[in-house]
Formats: sequence, C-alpha cells, structure tokens
Amino acid sequence: MKKHIFIDLDGTLLDFKNSDYIYSSSIKAIQKARQNGHHIYINTGRSKAGIFKHVLDIGFDGLICGNGAYVEVNQKVLKNEHLNETHVKELLEFLKEKQALFFVETHQGIYSNKAMHQYLKEYVENKPNCFVDSIQPLENADLHLTCKVCVIKSTVPVSYMQERFGDNFILHDNSNGNYSTNGCELGLLHSSKKDGISIITKHLNIDHQATVSIGDGDNDLEMIQYANCGIAMGNSKPILLNHADYITTDYHHDGIYQAFLYLGVI
Repeated sequence: MKKHIFIDLDGTLLDFKNSDYIYSSSIKAIQKARQNGHHIYINTGRSKAGIFKHVLDIGFDGLICGNGAYVEVNQKVLKNEHLNETHVKELLEFLKEKQALFFVETHQGIYSNKAMHQYLKEYVENKPNCFVDSIQPLENADLHLTCKVCVIKSTVPVSYMQERFGDNFILHDNSNGNYSTNGCELGLLHSSKKDGISIITKHLNIDHQATVSIGDGDNDLEMIQYANCGIAMGNSKPILLNHADYITTDYHHDGIYQAFLYLGVI
C-alpha cells in the first residue's frame, strides 16, 4: 500500500532560525519516497506565503496551511478560508494596546510592525533569513485575508487570551524559550491540521490505513492521533511523545530520513 505522509514544517522539516534550512537527508528521503510512488504533503501552521521556493522545490503532492485553513492538492485548491475581519481588527487593537509583539499572516504575505520585525531580526542574529526578510509593514496587510495572527511576546498570559478571544479564534500555545513569552497562535475556529488531512483523503479516496503524520508541536497532536501512524520527532513536546506510534530522531539528526526508513518508503 502506498503511503500518504503529512509533514509539519517548523521543528520537523525546517530549522527556522537558520533561514528554513532543510537537512539533505530529509530532501533525499522525500524525493526517494515520491519516486517509489508514495505521496508527501506539507501540513503546517504557516500561511502559504510562509512556505518558500527552496521548500516547494523539493516536490510535494499537496499543502495544508494555516492549521487547516488552506488545503491544496495537485495544485487544486480544496479549501481557502479566512478569519473574520472585524474579529481580527479587535484583536490587533488589543495587542497594540498591550504593546505585544505579533505578526499577521495571509496566504499572500506576512506582516508586522517595526518592533516585531526588529525582534525577529535580533533573534536570528541579524543573519539573512527568508521568513524574517519577507515580512512587510503591517499597514500593507489586507486584514480580510488574514488566516492567522501569531503573538510572539506579550505581558498577557495565554490563559487570558483564551478567555478573551476563545469564542472567535482557536488558540495554540507557541511559547518557546527566549524566542517567545506568552506566545500563542490565533487561527480559524473549527479548523486543524487533522481537518486538512480529512479533506485530502476524502477528495482522493485514500484508505485511512495509508495515512501517516509527522510533527513536533502542540498543534500537531490531533493529526498525530488521527493518522493511522503518528510519528513524533525526537525534539517533540512531551504531549506528542506520549501519543505517538513511533518516535524518530530529532530534525538535527536525520529525523525525517529515519522515520521514512521505519515506514519502509525508502
């Protein structure tokens, strides 16, 4: 049976701090698996604008972006939904009032104010970085096309954000050491990476037994549990490690390649 493998990006396939660097073993594994007749999909919280050419050039059969807000397979768009513009404007006013650092994602671009942009530039040590360098001024954003708002640093706890905005957005914790404090992602309600997989499997009439998910973060939990085989990276958060069918090595140590060997697709 040919596998349909759904792969997260940040912390799974990509090294964000090093300009979305992808290890050669991962590229080799993906391309070899596709040559062997298996199907590989990106399944990410990023908007489509956050997936850059050097990633797409590896070759994929489809994309799930914005935690399920956008779904594309064989270059056909199956879903493209956006956040409510009024809700987005209310959220941004609140974040500005609290002097939070955040960026807005649409499938056309990534946008932030100068303080947020400078913070990210310092985080990547002012080195060239395809994600950070692509960020545009916040005033250029078409807010009616927003698919996600990512809060990087805030004085407001995530629990309060959930209480205040949980009726309008789904929240995922993205706090990550020095990079993020009280960080969270606010996205489309009733939408997830799992839903993206479901849309593709129904569209292509894929046997559920053929599905595999690989990830590392909190927002990967549902897709890890949903797929017939859920694989956690060695660098995954504990909640993912506890629910995975298999734990591979981390992405710095050929995690994707080792996972594909385990699956028998290369």
